Amino acid sequence: MYLIELGQKLKELRKAAGLTQAQLAHLAGVARETLSRIENGSYNDLGIKKLVSLFELVGGEISVQPRKKSGDPDFVRRAVSTANISHKPRLHSDELIQALVTGAIPPGKAGHLHSMFEDLSSESRGALIEQIGRLANDDKKVRRGVERLRERLAGVS
Repeated sequence: MYLIELGQKLKELRKAAGLTQAQLAHLAGVARETLSRIENGSYNDLGIKKLVSLFELVGGEISVQPRKKSGDPDFVRRAVSTANISHKPRLHSDELIQALVTGAIPPGKAGHLHSMFEDLSSESRGALIEQIGRLANDDKKVRRGVERLRERLAGVS
């Protein structure tokens, strides 16, 4: 499961519990902006204690299970593998998702993203964008993020 999926589930449970972001943030002892970033999948420094606490406050729980094999290709993992072939430190899946949703280049990862865009086939890039659009529940936001990311990468070259 990707962070963006955890955030969406937290948001769903928060709303079902009748809490605003400000209320849940206060109960959990975190800033409302932090909670917003968690719900949007753009908070990369998320400790397990904080995450467990947030889910407990909205009536949820976190458990670990073997990954289900859907039979569908995971284009996020493929893209990360491609990006990491000749780069260190590694680009992580959640960093890639966040970059494509927001259009922001993770610190020190411009080369990874350049490689990924150059080395993936157009079909794989399209499938990657489609997969992240489903994860984010917003195809248009992802397409705008990808456009911004490509513009920023062109400026880095």
